[in-house]
Amino acid sequence: MDIKKSCLLHLIFSLMLICASADAASNATIHGYVIDTDTGKPLDDIAVEIFSSTDHSKPVVALYTDIRGYYNTSVPAGDTYDIYVRLGNVNPRQTVYIGEGYIQKVDFDISVKSVKSVSGGDIVGGDGFLIVVIVAVIILAVILVDQLYLRKRRMRELEKDLEAEKKSIEEKLAEGEPMDEISVLKKEKARIEYMINITKTKYHKRKIDEESFREIMRDYQKSLIEIEAKIKELSSESE
Repeated sequence: MDIKKSCLLHLIFSLMLICASADAASNATIHGYVIDTDTGKPLDDIAVEIFSSTDHSKPVVALYTDIRGYYNTSVPAGDTYDIYVRLGNVNPRQTVYIGEGYIQKVDFDISVKSVKSVSGGDIVGGDGFLIVVIVAVIILAVILVDQLYLRKRRMRELEKDLEAEKKSIEEKLAEGEPMDEISVLKKEKARIEYMINITKTKYHKRKIDEESFREIMRDYQKSLIEIEAKIKELSSESE
């Protein structure tokens, strides 16, 4: 009985070893160092990404170098891999084929000074972008100034029209027209319309706030409606 148990345990252990060996054979190891060629020192905390050469949509493995600049990982065997080191705007790459049971060493010797130089070139590009932004701001400023100029010009024209209207009203009053009730109402109507235009001018010049403008205009409009209704009533009676 003990012999049977011993044989059974030996068989199970052998099967486990065979499975482990098969799994190990189906995978391979990629490892290496990332070194600064200018100083000879290891580069730690550098991202290393390993892609299948036929699929760059997602890395098979993504990891970081340790304090020794070392990385170590396993990948499925029987494929060609692109290994990238992400350092600033520089992404050096090496391509290797990994067979079953391979232990492939892939080192990267990188000049950090060169990386900084390339990054500096990108900064120049950033300055170019900044110039574009500045030019765009200047164009917008010119457009705004032009709009303000046109607005002031319209305001001056409106003020001239108001002045001419005021002068016309004063001339009519000086003519000594018959002061019947309808004439008085018409003159009051002209005065209110003039005041409405004055109020609009002040509002556009930001001399009165929107709430005050609305309240004043509401009162003027109400008075105009009442005067027009009265003029219509008196006109009907005179006929």
